[in-house]
Amino acid sequence: MKFALCDDDPNDLQQIRDYLLHYDAQADWKSFTSSKELLASFQCDYFDIVLLDIEMDGINGYQAAEELNKLPDIPLIIFITQSGAYTIRGYEVAFRYLKKPVEYSDFVWAVSAAVAKCSPKSISVAGERGPILVRIRDITYIEVFNYTTIIHTIKGQHQVRTPLKGFEANFRSNGFARPHNSFLVNLDFVDHIQKSSLFLTDGTDIPISRNRKKAFDEALFRFLRR
Repeated sequence: MKFALCDDDPNDLQQIRDYLLHYDAQADWKSFTSSKELLASFQCDYFDIVLLDIEMDGINGYQAAEELNKLPDIPLIIFITQSGAYTIRGYEVAFRYLKKPVEYSDFVWAVSAAVAKCSPKSISVAGERGPILVRIRDITYIEVFNYTTIIHTIKGQHQVRTPLKGFEANFRSNGFARPHNSFLVNLDFVDHIQKSSLFLTDGTDIPISRNRKKAFDEALFRFLRR
């Protein structure tokens, strides 16, 4: 999932960038100082979520949002602005609206809603009788064992050929984190942590490696704060 941040005020742009990285330290993002730069970037790139100031010189944010809404794949737009003049009109082209100065809690509310809307709800995996759909929220954890990736769900398990790293990139925004090279965990099912292990709500014991502990603890902390 990719974020575009657009604001012609460097201080406001810095604040939104800091908020995003506090929300997700591994977020994939790019910043722009004008709507013209933002629209030009969409010629060769795509962003799932756009955090967009309205009051800018030249093409303002509302006009840019109208252009983005003409694309075949329309991104989710979150307006960030000092004025309330576009509040009603803004919802015609935007997903959420934030008033400056933006509070971090309001930022999390808007971005979390956008991420949830953009995130896939199910994945297709190879079952014994062909492809089946698995709801991501039903996945408790994914592990690699003897070069095989195993998806554990509340209803059973599935063996797939997709490497764990592929799931990590796509599932991070769904509340998954990697405590160990061989495991990717749905943080919604974490019950408690003891020293170098975490325990899921079903009692499953999963190791936490020393080199991943700090990043995992930070991911869990951010998840619990949402």
